[in-house]
Amino acid sequence: TSRGRYLVRLMTTFRGRTATTLVAVVVALLVASGPAAAQEGSLLTAEQEAWLDERDRIVVLGTDDTYRPYVYFDDDGELTGITGDYVALLEARLDITIAARRLPSFSATLDAAAMREIDIVPNVVASGDRPFLVFTDSYISVIDRILVRADDETDYTLADLGDRPVASVTGYQVTEFIDSDFPQIDLVRVATEVEGLRLLSTGAVDAMVADLGVVSHAVREEGISNLRVAGTVDSLSEQRFGVRSDQPILRDILDAGLASITERERDEITARWIQLGPNGASASTVVLWVVGIAAFASVLVAAGALVWNRTLRRRVDRSTGELHHELEEHERTEVQRSRLELAIAHAAELVVVVDANRSVRYLNPTYERVTGRSPDDQLGRPIDALFTEAADRATIDVAEQALADEGVWRGRLALLAADDTAIPVEGAIASVTLPSGEPGGFVGTLRDATQEERLQAQLQESARLKAVGTLAAGIAHDFNNLLTPILGGVELAGRTDDGTERAQHLMTVEAAARRATELVLQVRSFSLDESVEPEDLDLGGFVCEAIELIRHSCPDDVEILTRLTHVPLTVTASPTQVHQLVMNLLTNAVQSMEDSGGRLLIELDRAGPAPGEGGAASAQLVVTDTGPGIEPEIRHRLFEPYFSTRTETGGTGLGLFTVAGIVRWMGGTIEVDDHGGGTAMRVRLPLADRPAPRRHPAAEAPVAEPAAGGRILVVDDDAAVLEVLESLLGRLGHEVTPCPSGDVALARIDEGIEFDLLVTDLGMPEMRGDELARRVRERHPDVPIVMLTGHHDADDQGEDWSVLAKPVRLATLDATVREAMAPTG
Repeated sequence: TSRGRYLVRLMTTFRGRTATTLVAVVVALLVASGPAAAQEGSLLTAEQEAWLDERDRIVVLGTDDTYRPYVYFDDDGELTGITGDYVALLEARLDITIAARRLPSFSATLDAAAMREIDIVPNVVASGDRPFLVFTDSYISVIDRILVRADDETDYTLADLGDRPVASVTGYQVTEFIDSDFPQIDLVRVATEVEGLRLLSTGAVDAMVADLGVVSHAVREEGISNLRVAGTVDSLSEQRFGVRSDQPILRDILDAGLASITERERDEITARWIQLGPNGASASTVVLWVVGIAAFASVLVAAGALVWNRTLRRRVDRSTGELHHELEEHERTEVQRSRLELAIAHAAELVVVVDANRSVRYLNPTYERVTGRSPDDQLGRPIDALFTEAADRATIDVAEQALADEGVWRGRLALLAADDTAIPVEGAIASVTLPSGEPGGFVGTLRDATQEERLQAQLQESARLKAVGTLAAGIAHDFNNLLTPILGGVELAGRTDDGTERAQHLMTVEAAARRATELVLQVRSFSLDESVEPEDLDLGGFVCEAIELIRHSCPDDVEILTRLTHVPLTVTASPTQVHQLVMNLLTNAVQSMEDSGGRLLIELDRAGPAPGEGGAASAQLVVTDTGPGIEPEIRHRLFEPYFSTRTETGGTGLGLFTVAGIVRWMGGTIEVDDHGGGTAMRVRLPLADRPAPRRHPAAEAPVAEPAAGGRILVVDDDAAVLEVLESLLGRLGHEVTPCPSGDVALARIDEGIEFDLLVTDLGMPEMRGDELARRVRERHPDVPIVMLTGHHDADDQGEDWSVLAKPVRLATLDATVREAMAPTG
């Protein structure tokens, strides 16, 4: 029967207590059965009885297992606690079965009620925030109490505690109440009631404020016996049964059952579970008088109960110790997990978690700060969606292959921002293996590299410009040296009547002019920003150019020696990279000998494969100086960015950093050899298996015999250049019509002048040469055109004309004109 189930449940509750208490409970049950027995007949209406019969008189109650001693489940899975006793009485009085369902948390219980998966939620406070519930009358009143040690016989209110240390659980309403209304109290916030009780029991605090029911259970579990209740806090929480709002009839049924429970029955239930009274006495003391009435029963069961009690106590103590250890471990784990979550959420790096199906499962808030895109919008999407198109998706494939082979990948990717721009990020991605051994996906940490890329580009530009500025004085000095034989040779040639002597002076002028032309080309190619696709280059040619440049800024007491192979060495790179690499090596070596002088040796030759590499041969460049060498403690920092030993003289610390980056990009290696009397930098670069098209200009072919005269229209805004071009083309046998501007040339054409070829300067005021060429083509579509330029931009015109770089030499001019005027087809 329902009353029998109630008796069994109450007896189970008192397993492990003293024999005296057990007998007292039995006698109390006998006494309590009187009112229940007197209530014969149903408490319910016919409609309510019919409603229960339709459900086989079974309703479902759901609750979690954490609100002890008010409601929880025992080791056998039975509902117990104060609410468990009330449920047992309701089952007996109403002749129903209340099936208890264990749920993981209070919030899960509310969700189950909202989804109509359970009928009843116990221990809830009536609230308008829960429209899916209707509420019964109150059956438990929770009052917060002031607890002190048993040796403190004074009763207290909160105002009496002054500035004494008082423990209260963080997050509870009463804790915030004390903090705001009694600021003079030294409030000690604790994580749990158990922690506060330990502090109070050992004297670390003078009092504790907490719910008496929860504290009573914790005191019993902890075995603390030196505490008592010394006062009450003015707060009251009325707890009720919450019933599905679509079943108000069930609420009325439960209210009828609760109304049948007497005050004495309520007090007895409370006394069984809350064992700290106002004066610290145990609730068992209240019923000791019953023991006298039932003394004979005590004698019969005392011996057996004592043995049973001791056995159970040992088991309880052992289980309690294990439970405490598990709880402490759980608390430590939760604290560590919370700290880890907080650290990840506020990390400067972007953290991404991807499952084994390449779907995004987590992104920390840094993702939104970096990209402007919401992390929630990316959850469940393929990881490719985080990044830019083709190039980075291909990188992801490479990364996944590296993860499969090595378990980790490091590199650079580009995130897709909210405005569809690319944001460079750099970091590492590691694979995750589940405890079962199966792949669990990937975890990546990436940092925004935007500023780093900008700074690197700025520093490279700064270093390049600084190198040009450093060489400017030497270049100016060299130009003065070149101008001296040019001006002197011209003056001497004009003052002599001897043809042979005049020819010698003019040859001197020509040689100096050629050197000036080569110097201009070297400086121009070095200073231009050539961020272009890599090409095949002759390394020897660039080394020779760098040596000539460095001579102009080299101190007089530094001797430069070279050992350079004459065999072409083809490498793949951009010209700017090769110039930076060689110039930084030579500049560092020269600067190491500025104070004491010395000898700079530059060696270039073909060598075997680079160390650690197999296959093709390499080009080896060795730059050796006789400076002071490198101190051992800084050797490992040579290739760090911004590290320089020349801080007083303005070293940027980017020279060797740039060199190392270029060498790595080209697939080579760099080694440092400190031989005690200086330093040798050894660079090996892989050789291409084809000859380089870019070589030093070969000697020009001799001028051919003059061709059959052609009619050439020549346009240049510089009168001296125009005069020279007219003379040179005339010597080649052509009929020349000179024009000082594009407007004059078009006017002559419109007048009917006949011509076979247009030779025009590109950079002219008012009308550029390319504009002139297009207008001439409108009038004469088939006329060939030769464009003269002193800059590099004519190479990118993409038009159908020949380009001739200034200064113009006779042989080159002749070959270009012949080719342009040659018949097609």
